[in-house]
Amino acid sequence: MAIIIDRKQIEKLERRKKAKKAKAQKPPAKAERNFQKEIEARRAAIIGPIIEDLKIMIERKASPSEIAIYLADALRNAEIHVNHSVNGIIDIWKSEMDELTREQFTRSLTQTLGVDITAVLDEPRIKEALELGGREAANLIVNMPGEFIDGVAKAVADNFRGTPLPEGRTLFDQIMHLGDVSKARAKLIARDQTTKMQGLLNKG
Repeated sequence: MAIIIDRKQIEKLERRKKAKKAKAQKPPAKAERNFQKEIEARRAAIIGPIIEDLKIMIERKASPSEIAIYLADALRNAEIHVNHSVNGIIDIWKSEMDELTREQFTRSLTQTLGVDITAVLDEPRIKEALELGGREAANLIVNMPGEFIDGVAKAVADNFRGTPLPEGRTLFDQIMHLGDVSKARAKLIARDQTTKMQGLLNKG
């Protein structure tokens, strides 16, 4: 039986392949903003009270050992809090990334090729990309309180030993600085992980 090759169909498929490769989508700014807000809200809920407690302890000249005990308890509580809330943050972010990426990709290819590619976006590779990106982002968020508390513990120890703190800061100034670093870290995680997730989705 002879096989008839439709050259127009082949050319259409080739254009589709080239368009898919060429039109990698940019990370959705809306998803990044919302992700950053969610991370910062949880970060502030955990770290804000710790800073306030440390301020009171420093003002009443609490001993380094007393602060160390407090920080150990604070870390345990922070881990419980963030582990409880991180899945919700990640699920919302993944859902928004999926939805916005589908909208961008569908619009782009529909305009270019005039075809509906919704079925392509339901491939298992897309779900795998979302799961992989979500796990990496979750780990970074979970580690944030510990990074802050480790920095505070080091500052307390340095201050007790008489080691000058960076830029001549007082102990509480250094704690406030570490809080600012943590806030910047939340922004960085949102931006970096959204970009990486988009890269995974483009590959999917």
